[in-house]
Formats: sequence, C-alpha cells, structure tokens
Amino acid sequence: MDLLFGLFKMVIFLLLFISSMLSTNGILILCSFPNWAVYRTKIAGLGQYTVDNIDPQLCTHVLYQFAILDKKTLEISVKDNTVDIDNNFYEKFAALKNKNSQLKTMITLGSWEDANDGTDKYSRLIANALRTFYFHGDWEPTKADHHSPLRKRPWEIDNKNSDFAVTYWIGKGLLANKIALGIPFFGLSWLLSSDNIVPPAAASGVVPAGGVLGEADGKMAYYEICDAIRTKQWQRVRDPSQAIGPYAVSPNHPRTWVGYDDPEMAAVKSRYILSKGLAGAFLWDISYDDFRNTCGGGFNPITTTIYNTLNGNWHTPHQDGGEMGQWPTLLVVAVSWTLCNVGFASAAPRLVCYFNSGASLRKGNGHFTVDNIDPFLCTHLIYVSATFEGIINAGKQEGLGRSKNLDPSVTKFVQLKTRNPKLKTMVSVGSWIGYQSTQYVEKVTDSGNSMVAFADAAVQFLSRYGFDGLDFSWPWEDVTSAANNPRNFVRLLEALKNAFKSGGYLLSIAVIANHSDSSYNIPKLERLVDFVNLKSYNMTGSWKSMADHHAPLYPRKWEGPGNENNNVDSMVSYWINQGFPESKINMGIPFFGNSWTLSSGAYNPPAAASGPGAAGPFTATQGELAFYEICQHVRVDKDFKAVRSSSRLNGPFAYSLHTSGRIWVGYDDTDMVVYKGKYIISRQLGGAVVWDISMDDFQNSCGTGRNPLLVSLSRTLNVMDRHAQPFLSGSCRPSSFNLANLSSVMLLTLIITSYLLVSPTCIMQVKRSQE
Repeated sequence: MDLLFGLFKMVIFLLLFISSMLSTNGILILCSFPNWAVYRTKIAGLGQYTVDNIDPQLCTHVLYQFAILDKKTLEISVKDNTVDIDNNFYEKFAALKNKNSQLKTMITLGSWEDANDGTDKYSRLIANALRTFYFHGDWEPTKADHHSPLRKRPWEIDNKNSDFAVTYWIGKGLLANKIALGIPFFGLSWLLSSDNIVPPAAASGVVPAGGVLGEADGKMAYYEICDAIRTKQWQRVRDPSQAIGPYAVSPNHPRTWVGYDDPEMAAVKSRYILSKGLAGAFLWDISYDDFRNTCGGGFNPITTTIYNTLNGNWHTPHQDGGEMGQWPTLLVVAVSWTLCNVGFASAAPRLVCYFNSGASLRKGNGHFTVDNIDPFLCTHLIYVSATFEGIINAGKQEGLGRSKNLDPSVTKFVQLKTRNPKLKTMVSVGSWIGYQSTQYVEKVTDSGNSMVAFADAAVQFLSRYGFDGLDFSWPWEDVTSAANNPRNFVRLLEALKNAFKSGGYLLSIAVIANHSDSSYNIPKLERLVDFVNLKSYNMTGSWKSMADHHAPLYPRKWEGPGNENNNVDSMVSYWINQGFPESKINMGIPFFGNSWTLSSGAYNPPAAASGPGAAGPFTATQGELAFYEICQHVRVDKDFKAVRSSSRLNGPFAYSLHTSGRIWVGYDDTDMVVYKGKYIISRQLGGAVVWDISMDDFQNSCGTGRNPLLVSLSRTLNVMDRHAQPFLSGSCRPSSFNLANLSSVMLLTLIITSYLLVSPTCIMQVKRSQE
C-alpha cells in the first residue's frame, strides 16, 4: 500500500480538495478509494475493488488515491495511466456524483514512491511535510496490541489513543468541527509466542504478507478477518470497556493475533464523534470493508454502520439536488501529522553523521571528500578524527593530527554551516589506536591537572577551527586495560563540561554497545554530556566463527542463553534502565556490513564460517563491506543474492552465488534503516547516529538515488529540509501555535486516525530546536 508511513511507509500526504457547496453543519464521511485495489487479483480476485464497487450514498466525500506531482513544474499528473485513463477510472469516479448529487469527489496527491523519488518537490510545494504512524505496528514485532485504541487503558503509560489526540488538537485551538476522526477498516496481526492472548501479548513477529491483500506484513482487511472468524474458527474477543476494538486469534500454532475495528466498534467511534461535536469520520479505506458480503453481515457493513450512526445527527444527502449551504471554493490541505509528544520529547530527533576523513584516501568510486557531503541531511556532522596530541598542541598552532597546518578539507567541513546555519559540526577524538598509546594515559588522564589542561586545550582547539563541540569516543570493553578507567573518564568529562560552559560547546560521547558496568558509569554520565552516540553495531564480526548480522534490532528465536542481549533493543533498554534519559540517546545505524567466508553450503544465520570475507574493492578491509559495495553486488553485478527477513528482527544478508569461497555479509538496507528510524521515534529516543556517510551509495552506483540510506533515514526522522520556510509554523509552544487563527476559507481536515498517530515527536514541528 502506498499510503501512510505508519505501519509500512512514510508518506508526504497532501489532499487537495477543490470544492464548493460544502455543508457548514453536516457530518462528514470521508471515504478513501485506492485505485491499486484493482490489482488485488489473488484468490480468484476476491479482493479486487474498483470504482464500480463504491456505494456513493454512504459517503459525503470520496477521495481518489493517488495523483502525483511533476518534479519540475509541480503540476499534478496521472499516476497510473492504465487504470486512471485507459480503464476510465477517473471518468467513472467523477460520475459517481450522478448517483448522489451531494457527493464530493476529490483527488489525493502524494504516494510513497512519488514522495521519495529523490527530489524535494513536496518540500518546495509546502516547505515541510510531517510524519505519522500507527499507534502499534511492525516496528514492535515482539508485542501484539491493538493499533487503533479509542481511549487509554489502565495499564498504559503512553497516550497512544484517539481521544488524547482529539483532546490535544482541540486544546491547541483547532475547532472540533474541523476534525475528522479516522476509523481503520483493516487490522494488524502478529504471531504469538506464548499462550497469552490479552494485549499486549508476547509475539515472535508480524504475520508475513499474504492472503487476499498480499500488500504488507501483518495487515488484514476486515473481510479477511470476519471470514476467518466465520469459517476458520478464529476466537473473537471484545473489550468490555470499548477502549479498543475486538481482537481475534487463530486456533492453530503459531497462533495469529489480529486487532481491528468491526461494525460495533465503528458505531462506538461514530457516537464519540457526535459527542465531541467533530466534523465527521475519515475511513481508510472502503476497499477493506466486506464489500462482497462475504461474512453475511450485509454489503459494506462498517461503512453502513458509520453512515447510519452519524445520520442520526445530520440530514440524508438529497437526491433532488437540494442546497446544502455554500462555502467559498476551498483548498483543503490534509497533512499526515505526527502527534505532539506532550510531556515526552519536545525536540526534533537528531541525525548525527560521522564523516570518516580517511575515506578521501580511497580510490575510484570509493573516493569521498567533504565535497560529497549534503549538509541538509544531518543535524550534526562529526569529523573523524583528531588525536589527543593534536588537541594538546592546539595552543602551539598545531592542527588536526600531527600536522602544523590545518587540513583544507577540515576548513571546508566546518564551512558547511554556511550552507545550512542550523547544522552543528563537531570533531571526534579517541580511537582504539589512540587509547592504546601511553600518551593518552600520561597526558590526558594521568592527574586532575592534566585533565584540566586537556579540557582547556580542547576549548582553544574548537575555537580556532570553528567546531561546535567535541565527541569523545570511549570504545573500551577490555577491563584489564590501563586506559579503561571509568572513574577517570567521568573526571575527564567533568573537566571538559566545565571548560565548555563559557563557549557553549557541545559534548557527546561515543560508546560501544555492551551490558558492562566496568566500562561506563552510566548514572554519572547523564549530567555531563549533551547526548551519547550508542554504537549499536559490530555486535559480531569475523573474529567469531559464525556468520550473523552485526546489528540485529531484536533477539532471534535461535539465540540461546547468553545471546539474548546481543541486539539493539536490548542495548537501548540497558542504558535507559540504568537511568540514562531516552532523549539523550542516539541509536547507532551502520552503513556497512560485516562479512565472512562460509565454510559450508548453509547460508542462513548463524552460518559456519572459516574467516573474514574478502576485502571490498574500495574500502579494502577484510570482513567489512560498504553499503555501496554490497548493493553493487546485489543490484548491478547480480553475483550476490539478498535475503530479507519479513519479521525485520534484523536487516538483510547477502551471499555470493559462486560456491567456491562463498562470501556472506549482513547489513542494513533502506527498508531496515527506515524501520529503525520508526523504532527510534516509537522509543522516544534522541535520534540516530550513523557510521559512516562515506559508506552510503553516494555516487548512485546502484541506481536508487544518491545517499539512499541517509536520505531514507533523514526523511523518517523529519530532518530533511528543515531549513526551508515552513508552510505552517509552530514549535508546540502555545505562544507560537494557534490553529484557531487559520483563515476561515481554509478547512484543515485533520486526519486524526487511530492508525495515523503515535506520540514521539511534535505536531506541526516545523521549526524545531536542535542540540
């Protein structure tokens, strides 16, 4: 499905209504029609839905999905000529008004593919596009829960429900009669991992794509759910409090669990709409209703229920063309919003990007310099790296490393801020090599005086070269090393923090992902740093004899005792449980893969390996491949086969097709990067940190656009184009955000769908503060 970046994709979602004769008093029933439903031809075409299946008497407005935007002229154009023009869908759709003269037919502009075509056309059109999510979905593969709660349940901490969203918007000044509450006609499903079926129920992952829809993992149309209950003995359970709709569970193991809204819950939500005085309902989408009466409840039972319930407080559309009252011609813009995380995180997510200056030494298509950096894709850029000696000698006019003169590339790096004034540039100090030197121990942490001297030198260093802050890498997990002294590290950070106060410099630390208290005194770090860059990758590598993904998001079924913590979610939870605030955690996402040479024909992880994989042609490091080297094998040379996990517990892996010395590599692709971005938002983390931007496909060698990983993540975290002038500004502060002041000739149809909203970042957060 093209729409919604909630369960599966982010969308820049603009509805352009050009309409007149709109009632100022009537209840709205906005019905979305997806033209791609015509392609649902699986299982004898039972899911195929066309314009001919639309009942024009049940809706006040029908929304045709989608048209697209020309990237140069910004003109609206046809998305699917075969369906829209050749099969006369446009003509038939518009003709629905002949059956109901009061019906409004509209076109929806924007789709996932169109919004992510590598251009900034939507940003140029409205300056910024905000994001939206389901309340629960496939980014939470281990927890089955209803994706569309009406009200908060007693055990919940977060305000992930429709009532909170409606109340919040009204509290911000938006009139209730300008809000259309969304009601989903589909359910989201998981595979249960225990006998408990009461949400939130333990799950092993979402249900793979299949069935009549075959569109997205975990998704089932209402007609599929009601048929499973009717013919396959699925158990249906209702919530007596009606805070959520029903859920159904299959009798077979592993049991499938699905939460959804049925006609009864649709009636509850419709009565809620009336009690709140809302504008009406937004239905996504009518092709998921039981339009064939498969379950014996009548044709379109959910749509009909909503119509009948709301009809008690408004007049039936006239068939004689009677007047309904007029408004001026309207331009209605409905944007897919992200609910303001009131009381949660008020700042926009960070996207911290490491730039490995050593990439400038690579040859050919691997050659990456400051000139290749897009300064609008990240909130913070970190130059890797300075040496301790270089900082200590800053007062002697010595620059980065051991050079007496500043490298011109560093000057260029810092000057990226002239192109994007909101960008923060930082410099990284510390590496395994740096820590192994006696100079680090003797000159930096030897005594309190040496720490203060180093901190003072760091201030001079940052000031001289124009950096905004220092990122201190602390990679130790070897407790026997003399350099690994957590107490001294805290003392050093205290000295740096005190020295940085007058200049307002940022201080961050980069830490490895482990569960060891011997490397980090986490409770004391919180007050000393602006944020922590969690290196949640390299959890395994060619130093081990089994090929496996080095940055899994969640534990996998086959992992036994001792390995259950070897995943990103566990690392994030560990830091949070140690008292470190979510808002200061940047979760690491790798732009590289770790590789092995397999020792047998088996390639499913964990796969037996004999050693590291061969070095890439550009990165020239055994056991590691840049993303652009991997996609070259998979997409261009096609000598590797990629295998993706439908559960997204980890990213894909690829293996070479030649059997002799077969190479295996585990990595994150654009789909997994977006998925991790959603995770970051759902966990209300501070943001993401990537290692490193020189390993993205910056040359577009694989034909998916320049910097596909970084662009996808930047869009997901709403970083891209923050520098543009906003269409609607507001920072979630009441003084700067008053929806009541919108022009009376503009109707902002807020699609507060239960399946559209989650609460990690701010509504209308166009101008957001950055660290």
